[in-house]
Amino acid sequence: MKVLFVGNYLLHNRDDIHDSEGRTCFELISRLEKKGVKPYVIAGYTAIKGKNNWKIYKIFNKYIRDPNIFQRLWFNIKAYYIAKKIIKKEKIKIYHRIGPLCFTRTFDLLSIFKTKISTVMGPQYGPRMPLLQKTKKISYKIKNFMLYYLYKRTVKNANIVILYNPFMKEIVSQKMNIPKNKIIVLSPTITNSLIKNSGRIKKKKSRHICAVGVLVKERNFQMLIKSLQIVNSKIKKKIKVVIIGEGPYKQELLNITKKLGLTKYVEFKGGLPRNKVFENLQKAFALCDPGISQPNKVGFEAIANNTPIIIPKSFYTNGFFNNKTALLFKYDSVNDLSNKILKLLENEQLGKKLVVEAKKLLKKYTIEYTADKIFEIYKKLL
Repeated sequence: MKVLFVGNYLLHNRDDIHDSEGRTCFELISRLEKKGVKPYVIAGYTAIKGKNNWKIYKIFNKYIRDPNIFQRLWFNIKAYYIAKKIIKKEKIKIYHRIGPLCFTRTFDLLSIFKTKISTVMGPQYGPRMPLLQKTKKISYKIKNFMLYYLYKRTVKNANIVILYNPFMKEIVSQKMNIPKNKIIVLSPTITNSLIKNSGRIKKKKSRHICAVGVLVKERNFQMLIKSLQIVNSKIKKKIKVVIIGEGPYKQELLNITKKLGLTKYVEFKGGLPRNKVFENLQKAFALCDPGISQPNKVGFEAIANNTPIIIPKSFYTNGFFNNKTALLFKYDSVNDLSNKILKLLENEQLGKKLVVEAKKLLKKYTIEYTADKIFEIYKKLL
């Protein structure tokens, strides 16, 4: 059986926070090869050498460390025609679009044509919703509409869509009218180097809470801002909230901040490169994700940086995030969230205890673990 993989990276000798998808892909292909699968790979960049049975097409000659650069590339005609030729000539049975959504949007062009190929998407965090982004530029609106339309076609044609959290499962299912039984949720991967170095981080924490994610209403950042007002009214030494991310709900969050008189204590940093997000997590005394209670990469990185997590308790809360590994609050209760923040401020040892317990489970979510889970999914298509 022949399988075509496409993605930004396909790496096996790098191990940092940028490359977990690429290394997961490498591990997955290695497992499939043992089952008689012949892999064809189109990668933005690859560091793989000496794999005799792997047909690899490298589009770029240089390793681009910042994934945000790929977002300016969007489509690569060379990669598209290579994919089209391989599918037709080699009689590909499965097409797998793995990893981030930037350069790989090239391959959404394939969704224009009807095909009987089984399609797998992911693992990924989910689609950017360009139709929700506010802009006055007509060219940008046209491009976003095209990107969204092509991505939606790819998702609709896919047999399996693998996402990293149930929050995005709800978004994809509702906004794109995709049956939920087509969407599989896996916990994200954390690189081995981050696990190895997690015990060495001893930076002093500052008095700010970090929140990271796309600024949409469903992420519930407005609740965190409202809880900050309650917290600061009860303490002498005020704390700050640092919000990292962009999205269509940003202006509304700015309005809420101004209305509550918290402009001095809420900082919107916009979208940041992964290394800058990492630095902010190191300094924060807590990470609060008021809209998600499923493990995500930012949560794992916070734990590795000795930063405790505050999240809502819901039916998404699983065996990783529980009362021993995170502070849980009632999803719709601003008072409960503010009480949990105050509890963490008053008891420094509580935060340390939560981190210690969470780190015991952190080693489970390795690249190899994720590859094994995807391999089990693949057995349905082989």
